[in-house]
Amino acid sequence: MLLCSDTLFAASGGQTGRTTSGCGGVGCHGPKSSETTVDIPTVTGGSMNVEPGATIQLFIIVGHSSKTSAGFNLRISDASNRNAGTITAGDGSRLAGGGELTHRSPKVMESGQARWDFSWTAPTQAGTYTIRAVGNAVNGDGGANAADLWNALEPMTLNVGTSSIADELEKHDVQTMPNPTNSSVTIEYALPQTSMVQITISDMEGNTVLQTSAEQRDSGKNTFLWNGSNAQGTAVASGKYYAIIRYDEKYIHVPIVIQR
Repeated sequence: MLLCSDTLFAASGGQTGRTTSGCGGVGCHGPKSSETTVDIPTVTGGSMNVEPGATIQLFIIVGHSSKTSAGFNLRISDASNRNAGTITAGDGSRLAGGGELTHRSPKVMESGQARWDFSWTAPTQAGTYTIRAVGNAVNGDGGANAADLWNALEPMTLNVGTSSIADELEKHDVQTMPNPTNSSVTIEYALPQTSMVQITISDMEGNTVLQTSAEQRDSGKNTFLWNGSNAQGTAVASGKYYAIIRYDEKYIHVPIVIQR
């Protein structure tokens, strides 16, 4: 269970409003503990650049070496501490509290970790946005007690600005040919090491248009051909799309413009 309410009852279905205060207290879960880890590995170094209006794929991991289950609460806010952008919940999580994300029920740990995937669509206004989260590792006895140990994510920043995608593309030597296109587009990208790669084509609302299976790719230059169709083989409408290249829990967001 995660996150005790003001009436001091645990909420197995998750709660919001705890990313700063945590989930301990008299009659509630146990103390804050470094034994519990909370991380969003895709935000390397605690910071990530995002293009205004872009949708990025993220995931949060709560870990503990001996606890059986975990839950979390996450929010992304602007400089005025208002929820910012649009979070889309993945399997096992839900939105509540004006746009915060929390678990639907405690997730069973696998190899000492519980993971939830989600996406975030950035505001169109440039600025710095902050991710805050708290995770709770529990013993699975059905109650909230001192044996449940929580910890907070070190706040991370999402830098929304027009130069962010260009920096990301330059780092991976990305080329798209032709772009804009009225049919197919070839994407060239460079990997720093041999990696398992999965590519997702998404529209500007974050909807998945097409997704490849994960396959091993060698270090250095690689290519991917998208024929401009969705998973059903139907040509997509004109508009802006992203090819999201995932490798080693990192993401490259490649903008593509279709002009029919």
